Amino acid sequence: SAKVLGILPRSDSPDGRVTVPRGTGQRFNQFVLKVDQQLGNSNQVSVRYFIDDFNNESQFIPGNVLSYRGPSLESNPRSQSIATAWKKTLTPTLLNETLFGYNRLNTARQPHPEVPAIQDFGVRLPYLPRMRSISSISASGYFSMGDNLEARFPRDGFQVNNRTNWIKGRHSIQFGGELEYLRPEIYNDFRRAGHFSFDGRFTRAPGAASGGHALADFLLGRLNSFDHGTGEYKNYRNWYQSAFFQDDIKLTDRVTINLGARYEPSSPWHDLVGRFQYF
Repeated sequence: SAKVLGILPRSDSPDGRVTVPRGTGQRFNQFVLKVDQQLGNSNQVSVRYFIDDFNNESQFIPGNVLSYRGPSLESNPRSQSIATAWKKTLTPTLLNETLFGYNRLNTARQPHPEVPAIQDFGVRLPYLPRMRSISSISASGYFSMGDNLEARFPRDGFQVNNRTNWIKGRHSIQFGGELEYLRPEIYNDFRRAGHFSFDGRFTRAPGAASGGHALADFLLGRLNSFDHGTGEYKNYRNWYQSAFFQDDIKLTDRVTINLGARYEPSSPWHDLVGRFQYF
């Protein structure tokens, strides 16, 4: 407690308050590239690439530890996708279309390099975050510091899709299928720096349900709650597949029957190294 108190800014206000200015610094960049090409009379190929870059600057002010609270982290989400399509006219009544796609969303966040570390205050925990950081130290009604810890959330998806259209007499037939592979991952130091909370319950009058002095509890080192964890790390994988068949039968100029079937099983997610949650 003494070490934390030593870095708290002093108030110049008669009421003892400290005002913490907050700013916003954000940058957006997007780029799209699309190419379409007709190859002869029966083939058409297209390619589309898209990237979206976003940067949210850290709002931590070096030298003012009270500015270290959400949202204070730097974050850098990047979204990318590429899609290709191949349309082939096999006959005047038979058309095939194949699609390939890949998309990736990679979100990363990290604290400012000059934020204090929980171990600076003499705290010893079995697991510590990889970067200098604090999750939460708070005295109700007085101060709070800390934010989310460093983390990365990469998510990849691969898709292939094929569809065939065939006109034969009174029948308009479509059939095809899709295969998708998903690969989301989590690398999150969640709770590795611990959450320390003081609410004044140890300095209340005997038998009182409220009151007390949270700052006094803080100076005494009397926590009302504490939690600590090992982080959250997941390497999920899954396959999705589907197939369909549809036939639109034109019986007369005023009557059409639509027939079709679709197969789309849903399989459970699995972790690459067998980690799972249970209750």
